[in-house]
Amino acid sequence: MLFRSFPKGWSKISGGMGEFVLPSGVVLTSFSPSFLPVPGFGPEIGVDDKNRRDAREYPLDHWKKRVDPAFGPAWSTTVRLAIEGPEHWILNGCGVEESRESIGDGRQRVVWATEHPVRFFNIVGGPLKVEQGRRVAIAYDPRTPHNVPTMVRALDAARDRYSEWFTEYPWTNLRVTEFPGIAGYAQGFPGNISFSENIGYLAKPVEKEDSKPDADTLDAAFYIVAHEAGHQWWGNIVTPGKGPGGNIISEGLAEFSACMLVHHELSPAQARVLRRRWEKNYVEGRQPDNERSINRVDGSRPGDQVVTYQRAGWAFWMLKNLMGEEAMLAGLRDFIATWRDGVETPDGLDFPLIEDLLASLRPHAPDPAAFDDFVGRWITGKDLPDLEVRDAKVEKTAAGYRVTGTLANIGTGGAEVKVRVEGKKPDDKGAPRPAADAIVTVSAEAPGAIDVTTDFEPERIVVDPDVDLLFAGRKRTETPLSQQ
Repeated sequence: MLFRSFPKGWSKISGGMGEFVLPSGVVLTSFSPSFLPVPGFGPEIGVDDKNRRDAREYPLDHWKKRVDPAFGPAWSTTVRLAIEGPEHWILNGCGVEESRESIGDGRQRVVWATEHPVRFFNIVGGPLKVEQGRRVAIAYDPRTPHNVPTMVRALDAARDRYSEWFTEYPWTNLRVTEFPGIAGYAQGFPGNISFSENIGYLAKPVEKEDSKPDADTLDAAFYIVAHEAGHQWWGNIVTPGKGPGGNIISEGLAEFSACMLVHHELSPAQARVLRRRWEKNYVEGRQPDNERSINRVDGSRPGDQVVTYQRAGWAFWMLKNLMGEEAMLAGLRDFIATWRDGVETPDGLDFPLIEDLLASLRPHAPDPAAFDDFVGRWITGKDLPDLEVRDAKVEKTAAGYRVTGTLANIGTGGAEVKVRVEGKKPDDKGAPRPAADAIVTVSAEAPGAIDVTTDFEPERIVVDPDVDLLFAGRKRTETPLSQQ
């Protein structure tokens, strides 16, 4: 297959995901007929807000039938792609570079070939420089170098950690390539991640004092690369099925993977900041009257996106805490072993939905009953506690201080929640606040009692200080205290 970029002075911008050929860069994918024919019917072509049909209702047992892939064709193939373009450009495709030669008139031909069959591929490039990591590379515009060292670090860490946690990375190359910010997205094609300058490259760099383990900040460039690298496993190695709960396998698990990488490679504090941002986006972006549970979301309704990304990422994080990290990772490895490249059936290849993922995880759960209860509330259900502290007061005692009150849930569901009573921040900026914790059980039917004794003067109550529970009202629960 040969792709020739447009002659000098030409430009092309297509719809869909924002594909284009411009003097400043190129980004093209096999998802749309932007540079080669796509066989089959494209159900999204010609659909807009005026003629969009109502959201489809799938049968509850849809996952038990053979399911087509959520994106790309069911079949895979090796790809050998020759790309012609300006001689001073970086021109990246999927696979390994077989050759690069000058063809005269200031132009070059680069040939890429995939090591294994793929279902989709891309071309991305421009007048870029390349920064090499240990086993990765970042291609970037010389005018946007600010976050490149962070992006190299994130990509190297993702390749190492995800290979250890999920399954060995199967391709030779792992690259991120920048394209102009005419479109603001990233996509993780096999070994070749296309990345808009508007996101990771132009994210505000983290200052030195903000990178401390206890800093209340998030390295956005690191996180975005971590998420997109996750799609090498969740999307490429395992392609989700088309239907309710399918895209959760791609986006929800990429979010979970990114949170795990931030937690282990940067700090638990930065991972807590990330989960708080997820929570805020979900609580403010959801549409409660129209919301469906994780296993019923298919992206066709307003509000589906925050369920697919933020609620699902949160659900997997909480499930990891319930099962234990090693048990969760063992289940994910089994899931990949079962569903890698699809499963052969008499009717053709079958691809997984969220119920198939749960079937791989459940045998690794130390407490299957607790696993089933969690799934029923957070994945096949729509629990969302909405917490508030009531009647909080402080009494001086002979032993110190006693803090009492109630933790009420005006939302749905319930949980065991850590409640922390904190004292004044020490003069030493590096020292933590004095704190005392208690576990409070709260449900929609019954509030939980707060009763904490301290040997320091209490200043405030913080609910769920480790940010391990998704709930509404987090800021509201940070309750100042005054002695009675």
